Amino acid sequence: MAIHPASPAGEHATLTVGDVRAYADRLGREVVTVPDVIALRLAEQIRGGWVEFRGLATGQSERFLPGSWVYCATGLLLAGYASSPVPVELTGDARRIADLGRAGSTLPAMVVGESAYDPGSGWWNNWSHDLHVPGRPRSCDGYYIYEG
Repeated sequence: MAIHPASPAGEHATLTVGDVRAYADRLGREVVTVPDVIALRLAEQIRGGWVEFRGLATGQSERFLPGSWVYCATGLLLAGYASSPVPVELTGDARRIADLGRAGSTLPAMVVGESAYDPGSGWWNNWSHDLHVPGRPRSCDGYYIYEG
């Protein structure tokens, strides 16, 4: 259970609840954007301890404990998501999943840096893995973890 040290990417970056915006893409999936510097730092620190589960096409991060930058940023990310309106374009199961995510302690949407996604077209500007946060955050008993 290591806590990642501060990195040069966004060392003093802060996230506010208002920075978190939810959209629906052309395929009816929910996409959440955050400032690029936040996405870069989250992605870097999550990938640093990512473990793939062989044969399952999924994985998870290490645990991010209170006091770490990722823990603080994830708490704000979840709070921003919970307070954001569900995109009207989401229907059926996607809408139910978004409603459940806002009521619980998980974020079922993809999280990306804002320059990687074009809300007007509902599609990607740049499919850069640097701006895509791996996994989906989930609150556990006293820590956060990213899975997916």
